[in-house]
Amino acid sequence: MNISWITITSKLQAGIDVINSVEVNEFSTLLQQIKRYNSDNTFTQPELETMQESLGLNSTKLELLIQTVFYIFKQSLKVILKPTTLQKQLVETLNFRRDKAEAFVKAWTIQTKIDFENLEDRYKLHQISWELNLQTSSPIESREAVPNLRLKLGLTKSDMPQTKNLTLELDKKGLLQIYNTFENIQNKIDFLR
Repeated sequence: MNISWITITSKLQAGIDVINSVEVNEFSTLLQQIKRYNSDNTFTQPELETMQESLGLNSTKLELLIQTVFYIFKQSLKVILKPTTLQKQLVETLNFRRDKAEAFVKAWTIQTKIDFENLEDRYKLHQISWELNLQTSSPIESREAVPNLRLKLGLTKSDMPQTKNLTLELDKKGLLQIYNTFENIQNKIDFLR
């Protein structure tokens, strides 16, 4: 079975071997600590020493373990997966032991739920207004027309009744960039239909 959301390398497989070698309770505790961070370089030296002692690993294997867990977390959060599908892929494709896959999926499910709740709490676009100003040439000075766009976005949150306004001023280059971005988004949406 091949999975598209992660590239299986020898280093990843070595990291999974380290994951499979630790006790499931220690692995679950490590997952709880790792979920707090967005980067794998966030543990202090005393935390690393404590983990190294509790897991019974040397510093190289501990670093590989942490990097592997962060990488799998990061990659799995980029795709939409059912927990059962993720667990099956971890066991069958990545060769996780079942108990480790179950612990990983449990931590992943909790983190995914938190991420979705945070999405609901973000600003939502409520209103758009715009104004296009065009500087043109005069009888005295001949020059190319220069567009300047003022884009006003009204943003709201579910817990805030008032609108927050965000104003963007774009020159020709910025206007072209935002147009191309919206065009790419529209193409991806059209492709999904």
